[in-house]
Amino acid sequence: MRRCGRRKACRPSTAAGRPPIRTPGPAGLQPPRRAYESSTISDPYRTPPDHPALMALTRAVSHAFGAPAGHIGNGGATPAAQLARACTAPVLFFGTGLPGDRWHGPEERVEIQALRLGVRTLARFLDELAAVR
Repeated sequence: MRRCGRRKACRPSTAAGRPPIRTPGPAGLQPPRRAYESSTISDPYRTPPDHPALMALTRAVSHAFGAPAGHIGNGGATPAAQLARACTAPVLFFGTGLPGDRWHGPEERVEIQALRLGVRTLARFLDELAAVR
């Protein structure tokens, strides 16, 4: 990874912005350039579209918001694939934010009503999931 500032030269760094960790090696051997590499990129993952839990979540969102639920993808910065493998269960994401909420930006915001609808969605989802056989 390289970080470049507007007035700074590019330099290698880790995801946390610290210089790489260097390890000492025996005389005459070059140590590895970096002892570890950090990344927020995970394996690709897609919840199976016909999974009963996803269908339960879709019904819950539609009920809470009073409109058909849409499905969108989630970027590769979450360990969803690893979690799905470890738990042998699908990973579901649902959020209450809207694109205009400037997610993870300096002026991130959220509407209180959106949070209320999220609580309503989660409560309904648990009921829907309990009914799945």
